[in-house]
Amino acid sequence: MGKSVMVREVYAEVGTFLEREGFGKAGKEAWFKRKLSDQVVGVVGISDARRGTEIAISVGVGLICPRVEQLIADWCNVSSEGTLTTYGNVGYLRPERRWIDARLGNDGPADLVAGQLIDQCASIAIPFTLAHTDLRSVAEVLRQKVFPSMESLDAERLAVIYALLDETQRAEEVVRRLPAWSTDDQLAVDVHDALYREGFLATFAHSG
Repeated sequence: MGKSVMVREVYAEVGTFLEREGFGKAGKEAWFKRKLSDQVVGVVGISDARRGTEIAISVGVGLICPRVEQLIADWCNVSSEGTLTTYGNVGYLRPERRWIDARLGNDGPADLVAGQLIDQCASIAIPFTLAHTDLRSVAEVLRQKVFPSMESLDAERLAVIYALLDETQRAEEVVRRLPAWSTDDQLAVDVHDALYREGFLATFAHSG
């Protein structure tokens, strides 16, 4: 059995498990989504990469705040399709906080690797999503930088969440650290930053 066939078997087994847990396949990506509340959608994803003679298959987990993503997309004239509010490898939710995966070698077996990934979904990914069903809990994930990501992207989302929660002072503290609010004349502000600033001010009536 070739590796490509074994990888497909792994994806199929993990996907079947996630669907039984209420996560539906989303688009072409190997993402599975579950609506947790009117404010938050949970996401569990599977991805693979070649590592020498092995295939490393990993589980990612994240959250989408549709209102937050739609606001930013509207401000910046882009689509919110496929945009995640926060996302990362399940290993960052364990005490050692480092990447984990399952390795598929020439001999497989695919079912063993699938079992390891299903265990990561059941013991780490799904409980994480179920524990974050409102804006405030997602804000804490962003504030604590649970997953490695670009600081400015996390800050953009955190500021919007605080504003939606009517926590004006906290929103302002976060947003004023973004490039578009810099007083450094030498700092180039790109189009995204400028559109975000304009949209944030117009939506939440902040003074510039």
